[in-house]
Amino acid sequence: MKKPRFHEEKAYAMQFPVWLVFSRKQLFLRMRLTFLIVFATCMKVSASLYSQDVKVTLRLKDVSMEKAIEALEKKSSLRFLYSEKTLPAEKRVTLDVKEMPAQEVLKEILSNTPLYFKEMSPKLIVIAPTGVEVLDRKIRGKVVNAKGEALPGVTVKVEGTANGTVTNGEGVYELNAPDQAKLVFTFIGYLPKTIPVNGRNQVDVMMDEDTKGLNEVVVVGYGTQKRAHITGAVSAISGKDISNVPVSNISNALAGRLSGLFAYSPSGIPGVSSPILIRGVTTLDRNANGPTYVIDGIVRSKTDFDAIDPNDIESISVLKDAAAAAVYGSRGGNGVLMVTTKRGGNQAPKFNYSAYAGTLRPTRVPERLSSYQQAIYRNDGLRTQNIPTSDPRWYTDDELEVFRSGKINTDWFKLVQKDPKITQHNLSVNGGGDNIRYFLSLGYYNESGVFDHIDYNRYNLRSNVDVKLTKDLQLGMNLEGNLRNEQRPYWPWDGDNAEMKDFYRGILNQPPMSPAYVNGKPDGTLYHWHAKEVIDHGGYLKKDQSLLNGQLKLTYTAPFVKGLSAEVSYNYNRKGALTKTKYTSYTLYTHQLTGAHSHVVGDQVVSSKIAAQLPNNFLQRAYGQSMAYTFNASVRYNNKFGKHGISLMALYEQYEGYNDNFNAKGERPLSAVIDELFITDSDPKYRSMDGSASEEGRAAWIGRASYEYADKYLLEASFRYDASSVFSPKNRWGFFPSISAGWRISEEPFIKDNIPAISNLKLRASYGQLGNDGAGTLSQWYSSFRKGTNVVFGDVTNTIYPIRYPNPDITWETVAITDAGVELGLWKGLLDVEAGYFFKQTRNILTPSPIVVPGSFGIDLAQANTSQVNAQGVEISLRHNNKVGQVTYYAGVNMSYSRNKVVKFNEAPNAPYVDIRTGKPVNYIKGFWSSGIARNADDLKDQPKYGSAAFEEGDILFKDISGPNGKPDGVVNDWDRDVLSLKSIDPNVIFGITGGITWKGLDMNLLFQGVTSRTIMFPNRDQWGEQATLSFWADHWTPEHRNAPYPKISGQNGTQGPASSFWLRDGSYVRLKFIEIGYSLPKNWLNRVKLDRCRFYISGNNLFTWDKIKLYDPEFQTDFGAFQYPIMKSMNIGVNLGF
Repeated sequence: MKKPRFHEEKAYAMQFPVWLVFSRKQLFLRMRLTFLIVFATCMKVSASLYSQDVKVTLRLKDVSMEKAIEALEKKSSLRFLYSEKTLPAEKRVTLDVKEMPAQEVLKEILSNTPLYFKEMSPKLIVIAPTGVEVLDRKIRGKVVNAKGEALPGVTVKVEGTANGTVTNGEGVYELNAPDQAKLVFTFIGYLPKTIPVNGRNQVDVMMDEDTKGLNEVVVVGYGTQKRAHITGAVSAISGKDISNVPVSNISNALAGRLSGLFAYSPSGIPGVSSPILIRGVTTLDRNANGPTYVIDGIVRSKTDFDAIDPNDIESISVLKDAAAAAVYGSRGGNGVLMVTTKRGGNQAPKFNYSAYAGTLRPTRVPERLSSYQQAIYRNDGLRTQNIPTSDPRWYTDDELEVFRSGKINTDWFKLVQKDPKITQHNLSVNGGGDNIRYFLSLGYYNESGVFDHIDYNRYNLRSNVDVKLTKDLQLGMNLEGNLRNEQRPYWPWDGDNAEMKDFYRGILNQPPMSPAYVNGKPDGTLYHWHAKEVIDHGGYLKKDQSLLNGQLKLTYTAPFVKGLSAEVSYNYNRKGALTKTKYTSYTLYTHQLTGAHSHVVGDQVVSSKIAAQLPNNFLQRAYGQSMAYTFNASVRYNNKFGKHGISLMALYEQYEGYNDNFNAKGERPLSAVIDELFITDSDPKYRSMDGSASEEGRAAWIGRASYEYADKYLLEASFRYDASSVFSPKNRWGFFPSISAGWRISEEPFIKDNIPAISNLKLRASYGQLGNDGAGTLSQWYSSFRKGTNVVFGDVTNTIYPIRYPNPDITWETVAITDAGVELGLWKGLLDVEAGYFFKQTRNILTPSPIVVPGSFGIDLAQANTSQVNAQGVEISLRHNNKVGQVTYYAGVNMSYSRNKVVKFNEAPNAPYVDIRTGKPVNYIKGFWSSGIARNADDLKDQPKYGSAAFEEGDILFKDISGPNGKPDGVVNDWDRDVLSLKSIDPNVIFGITGGITWKGLDMNLLFQGVTSRTIMFPNRDQWGEQATLSFWADHWTPEHRNAPYPKISGQNGTQGPASSFWLRDGSYVRLKFIEIGYSLPKNWLNRVKLDRCRFYISGNNLFTWDKIKLYDPEFQTDFGAFQYPIMKSMNIGVNLGF
């Protein structure tokens, strides 16, 4: 048997039982054989069951006919149709039979009555009065909503049978049923309805919306559940709520819409991914707090999630507690975000086209000092250092006048800024019949950047097809593909960083006294680089990415056991990425300097120079590809016995993934036109190449059992027995169980019969254990090596050397979650309230080893599972829905509060309190306590020293709070650093406010999103003297302006730089995240042009923000502050068509 490729060759293969580990070719073969064996066995059992009459053993004593028939139904699994009015009330039944054919038993029950029965199908029998003919008539009808609009896709079934159909695109259905039958109508988002046939040929139905949402089907791990029966913490949102939101990925479209979910924009650059946190920060590695992403039942990457076209999404569910996420085991510790894409319906082909186009603007661009203000700023700094005005660094009066007049005042951002555009198109078709249903979609998205040569394009294709191979066997085929093209100017200090933080910082920092162009020539007199020339001539970074994902799923529904099914699926995922990088130098011109101290750039060219950020121009190509498969096989059982409901699932899952990367670089290209590697210098010292490869594997056994009694007592237990190749064989398997319970108090008679205002009241609680194997570098149980160069006896030699001492004891980061919640619905959907509490313990967190080794040891030690973080919080959401006349409206609020604390950590020996993490949040703010600015000499009295120097007027004063002995010692130094705030840039409170209103054809929707209980240490405290300065520094301390809000410039002590309470800021904000106003054309207009639907709308994103930072967008979650590519706001116009 082929060795399983679960990791690099130096790693041990995963030691699963040999029959669990297959190559892909073997896997396909075993899938086919397994399915054929199961299928053949099922057919044989089915035939044997129905080749003879069903026999029952039944004992009844003096019961009514109705009770007797019900008892026979339970024993025989037959379905009897009858009218209660036709049963003789005085008739009593006493029976004691053993292994008697069911039809013979029914004859006994009906004896001496004016009734007879007729078998309509092997499992359906109609009981009718003698003389009344039992007919299996053809019934036709139309299903509409309260507005009279047709409802396609409604399931229509004969009660108690498998006989059913689905309404077509016009809401029309047709099926055969006996006169005595009842038809059951069900549709997502609507209340089920049961209608007796009563001998009619036409049965039209109007369905009512399920305003309580209790019958809504919610996607959960490896299945679905009715919302009323969910015992875990699950939030859900419909795809239609985000389909028109103008963002390049769906992550940021979720901000503020779901309780417990925090999404933020790290940058406004097109295509950049937005991080997501569920229930806040709960582990030490900032990059290991993200959730697991599941698309159509398969665990996928964040990249795959971001690339989905929002128009393809049916729903998104967020699994937050252990009860909901335990089935994902080692990858469920930070929550699970599940996407379900759209599928076809039983209807004539329906086409949908949506498009929008808009313009973008930065939400906020930090203001910088003008050239005149900048010159004053520099002079004040020189004066602070007691440098005489005769020094050539001073700006003289004649030079100040040039800048004051505005003759030279370059705003470099405005110089390079352009108006970005955004465009989206999507065309889809949805349709099918009884045997084949399909959903096909094509999408295109384009967004340009705030500078030239920044562009992002995405092309999406999706095909979801369901085929009914036989009555009991269904095949699902999903195909997804997308292409993404990104382009931006190349800046060496950003490299492949998609957020371009350093380049944007550089643009803002370019000094305003330096003209961009003099007589059309780029100026380099005062500064060594030129932002506009970098954009136009400094090179590029282009990235082409592709994704192909295919999934096959076979579902077999056993006819011989009600509710039993088996499912097998195989998912194949392949990605590719080609990155082309070109770096080129460019020419700048030096002009003569004028002014008394030569600070003003003149018109005359003195010389030219090559502006180069790197020693040589170069071309580079990097290619990466990944391949992965996921195999699932499951058996499921769902059935209801009277008041008892049972749901069982057993599943096996296997995953393998492979990655290959290669890159090559050539310097000193011989041509500026040909962008290919062969044109670079052939000297080996100017050429390089590198590559890497990795493999990983996982396997799991998963089980879940759910029980409900009388639709009000709920119990669920689940487990996942997980294995991962990132751990050593002895720690490879982990067990992750959960248990949960719910009580629907509103179904109790003392509520249901006495408090009609309460339409839903449910208590739920859960406990479980999960894992997190996304923290740090987990594969540290084996030795790792790196190639390098070393000097051996005077010669430089290529060598291989170890980089880490292994730790075979590394194991899972385990997460234990206790969760409790309440759901309350009042006045039949007028008000819904949900509240929950969670307590989360993340143990065995990987942190640096506590063992200290000398530098002569030569290599680092692997990390160890030694730390723990606890987190707890509450979540609340409220929703009000109502209709007044022709006005329908809704309003909602969701709020989440969470906090964390490090319970255990490997502290450094003799660490001061401020640096000890145990007992503090994962992120907190530390620095000096400030008593304000020393505004005059009196403020300097009795002040401690700052290091070896004394504080000066205009300095920020720091408090002396401690020393080596734990007491103030008259000197401010590291001993005086303290915890300034237990809050940090990570908010403790996040919230969203939603609202909408519809009147006739008009509609409006809006979303406010915000955070509070958030503190930031203002990051842009220090300014480089030769660069542009943020505008707030214009109001700094001088002897003439002693009450200024900011300290003096360039003081000897540099007190503006260190973190201190002087720079603490409230990071709370509220933002109008989204607003949309639309109009749908009347039906009678649409009928003339053969359209089903036509809606026009205008929308805005990130339009207004209320905060206390003001200088830059408060949504940024990094220490770059003002110096990062701006978040964008947009205004758009769009259309939705259906035909």
